[in-house]
Amino acid sequence: MGWMMWRWWIKHTKANNTITHAIQFMRGAQRRINGEHMARQLINIEGVDRSFGPVDVLVDINLLVQDGDRIGIVGHNGAGKTTLLNTISEQSQDVGEIDYAPGIRIAYLTQIRDIDSDSTIEEELGRKGRQFQELEEEIAAIEAQMADPAFYDGDWEGVMERYSELQQTLGASGGGNVASIAKSTLARLGLDKHPMDMKVSKLSGGEKAKLALARQLVGLAGVDVMFLDEPTNHLDIETTEWLEAFLKDFKGAQLIVSHDRYFLDQVCTRIVEVDNLRAWPWKGNYSQFLRQKVATEAALG
Repeated sequence: MGWMMWRWWIKHTKANNTITHAIQFMRGAQRRINGEHMARQLINIEGVDRSFGPVDVLVDINLLVQDGDRIGIVGHNGAGKTTLLNTISEQSQDVGEIDYAPGIRIAYLTQIRDIDSDSTIEEELGRKGRQFQELEEEIAAIEAQMADPAFYDGDWEGVMERYSELQQTLGASGGGNVASIAKSTLARLGLDKHPMDMKVSKLSGGEKAKLALARQLVGLAGVDVMFLDEPTNHLDIETTEWLEAFLKDFKGAQLIVSHDRYFLDQVCTRIVEVDNLRAWPWKGNYSQFLRQKVATEAALG
């Protein structure tokens, strides 16, 4: 990279944050002047169907996910809860639209299903979650362009601005130091007693869950939407309560599949019931959902 590129890099790296904060401040001020507080729309799902072969699993799903939503996805076994979660997170619908807001980052908390039992604790802690995958893929793609001398003959400044933004996001979210940050979380979860070279296969189910939790919670400060599939499985009460507090403090949106009714009561602000191939939205936590459902069914006779 030539000296002109370095000058541009220093200039824009310093300027990007200032410009971004100024724009955000002005937009926020305008909303306050207008007396508005509009939640940002993150994911819009319209008319989504999903099937496996000839079997329909989800039909005409409509859902809006906004900033700050903590949505519990419930339903009987086999209703399609995890299929709904995966369809939204992977945008793998057969019919309909799943639109993500531009530039949003997502994370997926999969618990011990994502654990590599053949690795050591230290190796597992160093593996990066999905929240870093798209960032690093885009960074790698831009770096591949930069390696081509012809890149600098074109309009490269916009691409380099994006590269600067990505690098700043990765650094701020801990992407360059996953293992160290995860070790700190692991200590708070009481699992720092084992040597780092111990095989994951020797851990209990609960310890594996804590290990996965510690690794996957790194870098969530910049994440907009988090998908959680049975996050309390194999967790003891103390760790579950720690996770509840963490999720309440998390600023982004959450979509949570869980059979733990108490957990859903503590964390969720909305419920989506998957039943008869559809997704039915309700306000409030799980207990409030049950009361509303009983009242609705009674009113319908």
